[in-house]
Amino acid sequence: MIILRKKYSNSDENIDITIIEIKPNKDGINNYLKIDEENIYKDKETIELEYKNKSIYIIHYPNEELTVSYGLINDIIDNKRIEHYCNTEKGSSGSPILSLKTFKIIGIHYGSSNNNIKLNYGTFIKYSIDEFNKYNNEYKNEINIIYKADKEGEENIFGYKFLENNKNNIELIINGNKNDLISRYKLVKGENNIKIIINNKITNLEDMFYDCKSLKNIEELKYLDTTDINNFSYIFSGCLSLSKIKGIENWNVSNGNNFNGMFYGCLSLSDIKELKKWNVSNGKDFSGMFCECSSLSDIKGLENWNISNGNNF
Repeated sequence: MIILRKKYSNSDENIDITIIEIKPNKDGINNYLKIDEENIYKDKETIELEYKNKSIYIIHYPNEELTVSYGLINDIIDNKRIEHYCNTEKGSSGSPILSLKTFKIIGIHYGSSNNNIKLNYGTFIKYSIDEFNKYNNEYKNEINIIYKADKEGEENIFGYKFLENNKNNIELIINGNKNDLISRYKLVKGENNIKIIINNKITNLEDMFYDCKSLKNIEELKYLDTTDINNFSYIFSGCLSLSKIKGIENWNVSNGNNFNGMFYGCLSLSDIKELKKWNVSNGKDFSGMFCECSSLSDIKGLENWNISNGNNF
């Protein structure tokens, strides 16, 4: 799972960082390269002594062939950049830099010098981890949505109930500008990049995109953690242009008990097969869930739902 891609830059250097979090698969297989965590969190002076002029190697794939290059570390600058003398070729960016002493990752290779000195560069893994932790703590519940308003005038982004329930827990950024969610926000005509950051745990999505008549794509909602949500009522009610609901097929709705009017008035919704994996066993209120979905030709996707606790249809 790719977590972050960021370019660190200042007047002296550019560091392109890609952070990938690798987790064991369902069978518990854990055969991937380890990070040299024992050494990278020592103080700056100790790190320099530990690694400077020490042997390293890089595993890379130039021309689609597995290659291993050996060399020495020249320097580690500000716990961010590694300078090294391993031979690399174009296309080796992103390759792991490993200590020949511990056989563990200490950095990620990203480039070479443009002069006659064969000095290459990498990002020190401590810096990558620190950046990942910073990103994960600040933006782990961030989602981006492209909202296109095609009609004259203004369109509502969020419904009243959603704002009432969550006004202290979410932050809305549109094109980089923060907006106060205490009052209902209006979106002027045009295409906007909406960034939603959920700062605290929320349990109620009622009315989230209520009456968003021009909302066409909800695929980015796959990043929204719905584990603790119990109220899904009227989330997409009145979304007249919403024809596909790809992006919510893997939502965890197992704590949901209220699905009332969830897709009420979604006139363009043509199929709901994405809902086939939903666990709605705790659901009680399903009333009006697909009311006035006049383009819906079948309800495949619901055949395996456990609705034994439902009391309102």
